[in-house]
Amino acid sequence: MAIEKVYYNGKCIMTVDMDYVKEDSMYEYLNEIYGMFHDRAYKEFGIENKIKSEVRKVWKENEDLYELKNQVEQKVEQAFEDNPFEKEEQLYRIMKERLNDEEFELFTKLRNEEVKCFNKLEQNYFEGKDCLGYVWVERNGQKRNGFVG
Repeated sequence: MAIEKVYYNGKCIMTVDMDYVKEDSMYEYLNEIYGMFHDRAYKEFGIENKIKSEVRKVWKENEDLYELKNQVEQKVEQAFEDNPFEKEEQLYRIMKERLNDEEFELFTKLRNEEVKCFNKLEQNYFEGKDCLGYVWVERNGQKRNGFVG
C-alpha cells in the first residue's frame, strides 16, 4: 500500500492510497487540490507580506524614491485597476516626469531588481522548499512539494 499524506500547517489533512491513483488526470486533480492549499497558506500566513519585506531591501538607502514610487503606484492602481500593463506604463511615465535623468535611471534599475526579486521569492515559495514549512506531501517520511505520478 502506497500512502501519501497532505499536511497543512503541521497537521495531516488528507490521506491518499496511491494504489488507486492510476490515471494522469487523477494526479492532476490531486495536485490541483494541493495547489489550493498552497494558495490558502500564501494568504493565511502572510507570505506575500514576508516577500514584500524582503523585496523592500532592494530599495535600501533609496527610501525616498521607494515612497514616491508607492505614492504614484497607488494613484495609478486606482485609475487603471483592470489593466496591469497600462498601470506599469503610467508608473514609468509619471516617474520620468517627476525625476531627473539620473534619478529615473536609478528608479528603473531598482524597479527591475524589485520585480526580479519578488518573482524569484514567489517562485521559490510555490515551487521550492520555502512552502514545505506550510504545505507538503509526505511519503515514507519524506516531504515533497506535490504528488508525483
